[in-house]
Amino acid sequence: MARSLGRGVVSFGLVSIPVEIYSAIEDHSIHFNMLHKPCGTRVRNQRICPVCKVVLEQTGLVRGFEVTKGEYVQVTDEELNSLKAEGDSAIALEQFIPLETVDPLFFESSYYLAPDKGAAKPYQLLAETMKKTGRAALAQMIFHDKESLVLLRPFKRGLLLHFLYFKNEIRDFSQIGKGEGEKVSSDEIDLAKNLMEQMTSAEFKPSTTKTNTASARMR
Repeated sequence: MARSLGRGVVSFGLVSIPVEIYSAIEDHSIHFNMLHKPCGTRVRNQRICPVCKVVLEQTGLVRGFEVTKGEYVQVTDEELNSLKAEGDSAIALEQFIPLETVDPLFFESSYYLAPDKGAAKPYQLLAETMKKTGRAALAQMIFHDKESLVLLRPFKRGLLLHFLYFKNEIRDFSQIGKGEGEKVSSDEIDLAKNLMEQMTSAEFKPSTTKTNTASARMR
């Protein structure tokens, strides 16, 4: 059974909809661990202070924000919690936009939203209205201690939440060479179009693509 990753409140105007957040992705990768070859024991990654030359436990660590090269301001958990307490559950919809105007380049990760107790009616009202109007909604929220830009869209009679990259996180494609100097003839374009027509499907079916079902990752 799916486990909720957290809760939030979707709000627009005077409407507030408590929701639960679920991951939309399951990791099927094969994960390897690093072992000590002679005895087969899993090795540990240790945090070592390069100045004090000591191995640190979790209790000896604190977050730090680098203000200048090598200079840090320490930030405690209590300070972080006080900053995010009010915004942690808020998903305030700021504007509705046509879904087709959002370039997939901006999509980072996806989560399912489910209505929390007593919120089924307004949840369905929002999902159905967005579906009928072809609209998606932009909002900002704090999730896992990070302020994020998110997009809500209708999906299979429910709501899907996408985390988006901010504009300044997208690299400028104009700085990368794309072979602009190459000339393509109309005959070559026609040949490519014919090949595309032969390979065209009516809809996206990821289960029919030839990909490896598992990838290996080393930890």
